Amino acid sequence: MNVQYFLILPEGQKGPFTITQLTTMWGAGQITSETLHWFEGLAEWIPLGDFVEQEMAANKREEKLATVASAAPKDLPSGQWSRREYYGLLALAVLIPVLAFLIGFIGVWNPAKRQQAGQLMGISLLVIVVAGVLLGLPGLL
Repeated sequence: MNVQYFLILPEGQKGPFTITQLTTMWGAGQITSETLHWFEGLAEWIPLGDFVEQEMAANKREEKLATVASAAPKDLPSGQWSRREYYGLLALAVLIPVLAFLIGFIGVWNPAKRQQAGQLMGISLLVIVVAGVLLGLPGLL
């Protein structure tokens, strides 16, 4: 929908004009911020300066909304992990083997279970290293 603008010029009421025509007239100095104008929806004639200020404020609001929208997180491509998922996996991949390592370490003190404890500790360390490498790969690639 093209808005039609009407102006009160020294020679009387003129119009309708398009926004492009108003911009050209403004650039040529034919109209100023004091020129009264009206378009459908306005209750009364207002100076163009007021309209320009309102439009600039509306444009700033739209720019701010666009900035906020562009700053919002984008959908991740499939196969990508969010930061929360990545750290959750890292915590689990390290926490479980560390607990197994500690259980194995405590078991070392029991001579009857020393061999099992050593195996558990070795497997736990291996799992920690492998998990670290696998979880670190997506960040390196």
